[in-house]
Amino acid sequence: MVLAVGTELSETDIYTAMKLPMSGPLIRIDVDPAKLADHYGADVPVWGDARCSLQSIQERLVARTGWRTEIGGAAAHRAQIERGFDAHSRQLLQALAAIRAALPWDGVVFSDMTQIAYFGNYAFPSDAPGQWFHPSGYGTLGFALPAALGAKIASPARAVVALAGDFGLQFTLNELMTAVEESLSLPIVVWNNSALGQIRDDMQASAIPLTGVIARNPDFVALAKACGAGALRATTARALIDGIRAALTRPGPTLIEVSAADF
Repeated sequence: MVLAVGTELSETDIYTAMKLPMSGPLIRIDVDPAKLADHYGADVPVWGDARCSLQSIQERLVARTGWRTEIGGAAAHRAQIERGFDAHSRQLLQALAAIRAALPWDGVVFSDMTQIAYFGNYAFPSDAPGQWFHPSGYGTLGFALPAALGAKIASPARAVVALAGDFGLQFTLNELMTAVEESLSLPIVVWNNSALGQIRDDMQASAIPLTGVIARNPDFVALAKACGAGALRATTARALIDGIRAALTRPGPTLIEVSAADF
């Protein structure tokens, strides 16, 4: 059985060209009645507010024993998936592990629409809710920097990182000056693959001529320094860890460029 609450099950939620197989009944809870009967039509549609609906279900649940007493099955399944990763996925996994290692346990990452973040939706280890934020649904390019900036202003003592791609960052790059003016200790990790990488790869896979997905990038390090921010290039996992840790204590933001070609 699948219980889907408040999710559109759209491309940016599940990111797959294949429709998800449902081996059992699908129950959907949503405030939008149109979502209950779209391309993932519910076997059991519930039109209502997510919180109220779940509270009502919880009140009627009967306690059972023997459920989820071991995670061995899930852990084995995850290990099997990771053994099948290609070189590109392992590269992304290494970078995500470095970001996680650089943060305290309650550190927060605000990610953008970029391949490393799509992979992070699965692979970034979070020890508690509210540690990994990604713009699912609308899929807004440029989300990471202003969202991280707002989070740092709201919780100045908490470690916050912005993780963006080279193209996505440029949608809201002007907010770098805001971070400088506010002296926010904010690491901004830029995953630079010199393209709108996922769209490029999808075009290639569909034998579509590459149009509008590869353009010239600025020198991000030089640009950040011109704004008064710290800046560096990290070519190894160790350099990325050290760069983030230093940025978390530096007054003002630090842009850390990670080239996909070198990492």
